[in-house]
Amino acid sequence: MHRFYRISKQLHFGFNYRKVIPSCRNITALAIETSCDDTSVAVVQKSSNESLPNIVCLNTHRTLSKYEKYGGIHPSVVIQEHQKNLANVVYETINQSRSLGVSKYDLIAVTRGPGMIGPLAIGLNFAKGLAVGIDKPLLAVHHMQAHALTAQLESQVPFPFLSILVSGGHTLLILSNSVISHEILASTTDIAIGDYLDKCAKYLEIPWNNQMPAAALEKFSIPPINDLNMDCNPPNPMSTGDKAHNPNFSFSGLESYARRIITSRTWTNSEKKILAYKLQEAAFKHICQKLAKAIEPIDLSRVRFLVCSGGVARNSLLKKMLEEQLISLYNKGSAPKMKLVYPSLELCSDNAAMIAYTGIRMFEEGFKSSLGVEPIRKWPINSIMDVEGWMRQ
Repeated sequence: MHRFYRISKQLHFGFNYRKVIPSCRNITALAIETSCDDTSVAVVQKSSNESLPNIVCLNTHRTLSKYEKYGGIHPSVVIQEHQKNLANVVYETINQSRSLGVSKYDLIAVTRGPGMIGPLAIGLNFAKGLAVGIDKPLLAVHHMQAHALTAQLESQVPFPFLSILVSGGHTLLILSNSVISHEILASTTDIAIGDYLDKCAKYLEIPWNNQMPAAALEKFSIPPINDLNMDCNPPNPMSTGDKAHNPNFSFSGLESYARRIITSRTWTNSEKKILAYKLQEAAFKHICQKLAKAIEPIDLSRVRFLVCSGGVARNSLLKKMLEEQLISLYNKGSAPKMKLVYPSLELCSDNAAMIAYTGIRMFEEGFKSSLGVEPIRKWPINSIMDVEGWMRQ
């Protein structure tokens, strides 16, 4: 039996899952997300008024349990899983939306990149077939753009706003000025925050328990109760000399430190839990410090929100430290008063609802994609419109 994670129960995910009355003022998108290991399909409606979009249904097939023995995502296995599961998830989603009164779609949205080429191609080719089959526009969208816009699925977050996008492959601070304009203020010079956290979990030999290693690390960790001398003093990356003025992130030094200290001696399980906490805390402190540095030269007079999105945005310690940093910056007069906004947990992870919403927003901007578009492995978020395949409607 296929295991679907559905946004279909209000108590479980906090969404209003309701029968939708179709309206000519609604734009309805069927979307596919297959940029990495998750196979996700969603139907989202957006009205032309200022009300929030409606996630009609969202089905995500997660296969994390298959990759723990490999220590990470296995390219050939993930392709097999998408090929096996995508049609079933699409079929399930279409049937659900039909049962809720939504049987017609205005567009087909799909992730074009960045991501793993094989999985992206599977989703993109399936979406092309759907678009041709129902004679509707294809919107092949940017994965990280979708993460940046995810908060607008649940909250009124007007442009411009800041976004900190944190995942296994990205660590970005951007200024989102519009649907298609995202200015990069800071990015990682080496590995991403999610990659660092995953490696910490690996070094500590924490079982995944059908969740991402970074999530397992958070669940495993506990803050130190007292000042135990554990000889654990993680470095503060890029905090001295000329590097202190560089707004970009760096996690490779922290990763090397984590590997050295964890393998330096035998730790008790209680000590490992505290190590896990301190290694997370050091990385999040670095993010907060570089956030402050990156916004120094930026005019934020119209910015009222900081969006934290991506898989690592599920981490409660990160969100707590970001909220404290925003308060500190405001009290110092270094930034206007900003509210931290983050998606619900299911929408932090890769999901097709954010792809559907981004497709709708691009459609509203007057764009569609050529049926000849190809997947893109690397695609900077400040170059969304600089690739071939965009067409005016």
